[in-house]
Amino acid sequence: MTANGWQVLAGSTVAQAETITLPSRIFLVLAAVFGIVLSMLALVTRRWVLAWFASAGCTLAIVFGVLAVWSRQTLDPVAGGAGPGIGLFLGWGAMTVLAYHWIKVVWARSSQMVEAEAARRAAESELPEQYLHRLPPPREDGT
Repeated sequence: MTANGWQVLAGSTVAQAETITLPSRIFLVLAAVFGIVLSMLALVTRRWVLAWFASAGCTLAIVFGVLAVWSRQTLDPVAGGAGPGIGLFLGWGAMTVLAYHWIKVVWARSSQMVEAEAARRAAESELPEQYLHRLPPPREDGT
């Protein structure tokens, strides 16, 4: 019997029977919060601060991913429990890819980009209300 990720996150009896350790639970929470939720928020809002938090959280998740794999490989044979499964390695690899790309995004921001964003926000705040709307999406017929 092996525990799925959602069972570990929920702390079910199946996960407890598999002797899932604390690093695995922490890794799963970090992967869910920073890899899924905060990464989606950063992509949707395009805020540099959220990208910075996503990169830091995904990097921290990599460390706990290593600890989770290590703790699953060093289980007591008498206590039972399976070793690390393919899902743990896939999750760890996904966090590595996300951290790499978020770090590239965070490091690519220059001081000129910060100044340009501040100027854009200042200019946008001075616009009349009638100009604060989005353009409609392009029509499908191409005109």
